[in-house]
Amino acid sequence: MAEDTRLEIDIELFGGPEDGRTIKVPAQRDGVPTLPRWEFPQLPKERNREKLKAALAASPVIVYERPAEPTRGRWKYVYAGTRARS
Repeated sequence: MAEDTRLEIDIELFGGPEDGRTIKVPAQRDGVPTLPRWEFPQLPKERNREKLKAALAASPVIVYERPAEPTRGRWKYVYAGTRARS
């Protein structure tokens, strides 16, 4: 049977619009997250489905970056700003 090499850990987002949010991300065997940066769309507060789709398509992308070392054994990605969708 093949060994399952996938590993997920929790990271905390620090600062910005998602401050305090915890998400699961893929990690290496040593517990270091595989990606140094996480980017995702900033969710609008629109309720109408069509308006939501249009607002989401135009919304900026939120960027969080991994520090060099974990803080007290936990990875906290730091808010690095937003960028326009490409």
